[in-house]
Amino acid sequence: MPIGPGRYAGLTDATLTAMNAENAAFLDSQTGRCLGSWVVDETARTFEQHVHCTYTDADGDQIFERADFDSQPLDAPHVGTGQWQGGTGKYEGLSGVFEIRTRVLRSAREGLVQYVGTKQGRFRLPPRE
Repeated sequence: MPIGPGRYAGLTDATLTAMNAENAAFLDSQTGRCLGSWVVDETARTFEQHVHCTYTDADGDQIFERADFDSQPLDAPHVGTGQWQGGTGKYEGLSGVFEIRTRVLRSAREGLVQYVGTKQGRFRLPPRE
């Protein structure tokens, strides 16, 4: 929706699949959903977005994260920072930080935004008793 001359705000409701490039178990073959908000300033050619995501593994255990893409050039690959904010089951007590890089892909249909991205960072799980 328009929020000023050349400025627009909207909601993000994304579904995704996570794969671990190093064949490690963390985030490998998990489904995810992200909800958040974004702002585009067409005059300044900038973009920003803030999302919360939940990933679910084959056992039903979940990982929670937050990612923030502060204001940056609209047409460049987007770079954000994130935090692991806990989880359920084997991910209970999860913490850590990451950098996320995304780029927009050519959409499969009108009105659909598609992108691909990578995350790099570190995480910690408390020791199991």
